[in-house]
Amino acid sequence: MKNVRKNIRDLTQQQKQNYIKAVKKLKAKISPITGRSIYDEYVLWHSKTTQRTDPTDPRGFRNPAHVGPAFLAWHRYYLLAFEKQLRKAVPDLTIPYWDWTQDTNDPFNSPLWASNFLGGNGDPQDNYLVKTGPFAVDQWITINIDGSPKGGLQRQFALFNSNVPNQTDVNIALGETPYDGSPWNIESSPSHRNRLEGFLAPDGSFSQLHNQEHAWIGGDMLNVNISPNDPVFIYIIVMWIGFGQYGKTKTRLNNIYPLVRGLQDIIFMT
Repeated sequence: MKNVRKNIRDLTQQQKQNYIKAVKKLKAKISPITGRSIYDEYVLWHSKTTQRTDPTDPRGFRNPAHVGPAFLAWHRYYLLAFEKQLRKAVPDLTIPYWDWTQDTNDPFNSPLWASNFLGGNGDPQDNYLVKTGPFAVDQWITINIDGSPKGGLQRQFALFNSNVPNQTDVNIALGETPYDGSPWNIESSPSHRNRLEGFLAPDGSFSQLHNQEHAWIGGDMLNVNISPNDPVFIYIIVMWIGFGQYGKTKTRLNNIYPLVRGLQDIIFMT
């Protein structure tokens, strides 16, 4: 059976409910190894990997998952591992994607934020806690970078960035070559990876495309370490991997990405 990733707009209500059911089962399931939620293990995997900064990067930003050629490849593996866990809860489930270019004119009212899907914006009168949908404050607890409970899910739509990426932004990224280049960090240009990741914004803000999405949603998504606290995180990964061209490069990543001894990735498998 071939699984096809659907646009969120093409999901039936049953498919939406299946996804929510699977995510909540992962949140409730406890790892016999760590004693933590399986879902939270994935948050920590992302967090701990992000914190392992590369000492050879002059800016101190590069880590095994971001700001380097491995950006798309690492997140693809993360996505597939997470999806495998979801299928243990709901067989044959396939993670859909959010094409935010369809919501450029009105991202606040994207069907993604419906109360019967991922819920909406946070309450500005109450620390931007999400109070609608299945991941509302009384139904979903997030964690800090050390795994301790943080509290309810937070979102701050458009507080740190006025809009989501548009089709023109995407077209520019798709047309940029090579995939990546020296010095393999936020200074790389031209670089499809660096453009897509968001570090080549014309205004120098580092807030374009992928980074722009994190900033527009705000809240938990604004903190790159623990951004998977928000279930929308995985939808954004799917979209960027779909756009990303790392699979087309004829050069193996380990030939172009400077390896740092002792900077191994951290993988939590349960």
